[in-house]
Amino acid sequence: MDKEEYRKKIIEMVERIENPLILKLIHGFVKSGYKEEKARRK
Repeated sequence: MDKEEYRKKIIEMVERIENPLILKLIHGFVKSGYKEEKARRK
């Protein structure tokens, strides 16, 4: 599976989540991953 397929599947799953606590958890995880990836690019 390539990165675009992963991205699409993740988005599909997140769109179905209703629990705000789970959404906050996902947001925190993605935000920290984004920051780390951005820091590595420098």
